[in-house]
Amino acid sequence: MEFPDPSPENNATCREPIHEVVNGVNKELAQGDWYVQQGFNRDYDCFDCQILSFDFKQRHPPLIYEALYDLYAVNGTLIWNHVENDGVEEQPGIWTLTGDDGGLHQVQRWFFLINEEDTMLVYYCGTLMTWSFEGVLVMSKTPILNPD
Repeated sequence: MEFPDPSPENNATCREPIHEVVNGVNKELAQGDWYVQQGFNRDYDCFDCQILSFDFKQRHPPLIYEALYDLYAVNGTLIWNHVENDGVEEQPGIWTLTGDDGGLHQVQRWFFLINEEDTMLVYYCGTLMTWSFEGVLVMSKTPILNPD
């Protein structure tokens, strides 16, 4: 299968904000479901309803990441897409997630800039075949973002 040439959104260089990340992700705070409130990348982050889940267990890999979101298929019908990736915290505050999305293998690096009880801010970058992309996610434990 041939991929089209990358658009500007799919031809990004990873910025790797290593010096801005939290000193290790607090797994107790990150565990569970998170609602995406805002996103930077219009192709990957901006869905009407997007829930991300993080599950930490004593196994290998130590992290399971799931994304559930609705989108309009090419035929115009509304569908729910479900993605599951394996992950590891490669260094404090930085995760590497790998898995398949729509049958295509991807690798993402997540840089946690805020990791609090009800709010998380993440910069991510990744690759999918010949594409390379980036985004920013503002996530909340509740459907409405805490104004504080």
